[in-house]
Amino acid sequence: MREHHKVVYMYYDKRKAWTTSNLGRYMFKYYNTKPPSHEVINYPERGHFNILIWRYWPWLKQRHEAGFDNHSVNPLFGCSVTNCKFFENNDTYSYISSMDAVVVHLQKGLLPDFSKRKPYQRWIFWTDESPIHTFAVDIKRRETPTLSQLANVFNWSMSYRTDSDIPVPYGRTIPLLYPKLNDIADDELTQLVPYWKQKQRDILAAIIMSRCVGFRMRFVMQLQRFFNVDMFGKCALVNNHTNRCPGRYTHDCPIISKYLFYIVIENSKCRQYISEKVFHHAYSKGAIPIIMGSPLVDCVKLLPPNSFIHMDNFASVKHLAREVYAISGNIPKLLSYHAWRNNFKTVEEHGFLGTRSLAMCRICEALNYNSNARKVYGIDDIMLYLDPAVCCSRNP
Repeated sequence: MREHHKVVYMYYDKRKAWTTSNLGRYMFKYYNTKPPSHEVINYPERGHFNILIWRYWPWLKQRHEAGFDNHSVNPLFGCSVTNCKFFENNDTYSYISSMDAVVVHLQKGLLPDFSKRKPYQRWIFWTDESPIHTFAVDIKRRETPTLSQLANVFNWSMSYRTDSDIPVPYGRTIPLLYPKLNDIADDELTQLVPYWKQKQRDILAAIIMSRCVGFRMRFVMQLQRFFNVDMFGKCALVNNHTNRCPGRYTHDCPIISKYLFYIVIENSKCRQYISEKVFHHAYSKGAIPIIMGSPLVDCVKLLPPNSFIHMDNFASVKHLAREVYAISGNIPKLLSYHAWRNNFKTVEEHGFLGTRSLAMCRICEALNYNSNARKVYGIDDIMLYLDPAVCCSRNP
């Protein structure tokens, strides 16, 4: 038990200097998964907060309300606070003045009339894509907004980053209150690895890929020179798996639980951008993620200790592939990448693949727990979150 607390303390000690909101502090610096309700610091006069999800709620709610299950659920179910009411609109501003907060999702590239903003409101920009793809679903404009258009309007940020006013990560690492096993010998440790008995040895790794981007395809093809990789999704032309796992975000892909490794190739190398590929396709399936994406320093701080293989640690794909192959043939070393499961767990909060999104809960919690001090995001602040030149490399 003492060793468990030591491991957990060392992990959280790396986060002591992080800049976070109050909500971020509860999510990333405390052992518990929810903010303590007795620490609410804001009490709305009317008894609840009114929150407007500007314009795009019909598009967003598939993921953030129902998790693509085609049924409505209470977005605050299980939340530490429930004193929020959510509203939607479709380009109308008739009741915007009665809102305590206005949430603007940036991905479609259309913005509200900022002149409608009231001084007492909190306007929140929401993005769950990397800065390179902030305005990726730009279907009605020829030109996407400039960052200067977003400056001096918004009070809070809402993104996957830990320093956001409202953090909405794809997943988190959380310590267990007690270790699962007292003895973590190899034969005991296999009990902690999901689907361990189903793991195969002839084909070591899998990847689901529906966007056949050049750098992704090249990386997989290079790996396949050294060990077998099964590809699923629309890009799986070589091994005829194009019709398997077609759902991408909407349906799970149970077959990938058979693999020892899962290849994670993010769409960009951006600060703290770690998607559902790591948390769902790798960890929840009992696979070791091979990561090409978020910088190594972020993965070390955000993911379970010694739980992944990162391209940044290798001089070439060849060196990485040789290490993966060596690990696969050494059971004690292979299981060492799962030893974290005795002290930690990962939770998914993204709303893809049948999981539940906590985005609405986090908005409500932020209004209850975050500081009431007024602030506005100027151009320099906006750039820290949304400028690819500041946050990202073009490709992993």
